[in-house]
Amino acid sequence: MRRQRPIPLPGAPVGLGAALLILASCSTPRILDGHIPNPPPGFAFDANASKARNVFPDREIVWQRGYGTLGEENHCSIFITKFDGTAGSMEIEDARSALAARYPYLEYGPLEELLIDHRPAWGWLETQFYKGELSSLAFKAVVPYDSVCYAVEFFARDPQYRNPEVLKAAVATFEIGRKEVHYSHVALAALFVLGTVLVVSRIGRSS
Repeated sequence: MRRQRPIPLPGAPVGLGAALLILASCSTPRILDGHIPNPPPGFAFDANASKARNVFPDREIVWQRGYGTLGEENHCSIFITKFDGTAGSMEIEDARSALAARYPYLEYGPLEELLIDHRPAWGWLETQFYKGELSSLAFKAVVPYDSVCYAVEFFARDPQYRNPEVLKAAVATFEIGRKEVHYSHVALAALFVLGTVLVVSRIGRSS
């Protein structure tokens, strides 16, 4: 009697194909937009955050996101606003001067040249006093790119953050366009593919 060939299992190629698709999707780089990679302790991402006093009030806002601490007392926030169009140092200086004219009760530090995300950026310190005592500090920076620019603003009432160097250091961690590969996902997908191949092979030998 002629031995019959094993009946192919339709689910095996499907499972293997699905595993390969998972592997491909997991290994695809994910492009991130502008963000603060490691917000300070106590800060949480707020998907619905928005602010009224923008660095460029007349420009179109592409999107805006924020991180903040809970509670009103000693509240702190970090806002990132993406504007359409780039900006040079003169435009940023004009924006700072316009804010100083509109909100004269704040003290405005000089425009500083910075290096953020490996590119030239400019920022300044804003100080507010209440009854002669320091009430809040804010450091604002503008990071220009080819066709857009980002305003990164760290506002702090909490004494632990009311330090110009602390604010500036946090703002300077802003970055954009990093590619991430989730290697843990790739490893799991690879194990899944290997397991699928082994199961299919054993079924074929036993048939």
